[in-house]
Amino acid sequence: MGIVIEEAHRFASKNSEVSSKISLIAREGRKFGLGLILISQVPSSIIEDITSHLNTFILLKILNPKDLEFIRKTCPCLSREYFEALTKLETGSCLAVGLALKNPAILKSNKICRSWWNRGRYR
Repeated sequence: MGIVIEEAHRFASKNSEVSSKISLIAREGRKFGLGLILISQVPSSIIEDITSHLNTFILLKILNPKDLEFIRKTCPCLSREYFEALTKLETGSCLAVGLALKNPAILKSNKICRSWWNRGRYR
């Protein structure tokens, strides 16, 4: 089972009332078969107590210097080439890095899947 938190920077930040609960899930959830997926456009706002327990990242294009520095600190094994690629990713592409992958990889979504999504079939 898994929990998905969209706009995670609003719920897992220092000023959030529920961040302690999210932190507990991040620390202890795996013992009970509970996964956690955080989705955020501002990853640098998520508290370190939570991000220190994340082990795989799927990253879209990042331009904000504060968020780039957060990624540099959070993913120290990311090579300079992949780190620089974060600022140049095209629409439909992402950088995946972490324990779920043997090596970092740039992934591209299927154009057919994107066109179906854009037509509203999955909204």
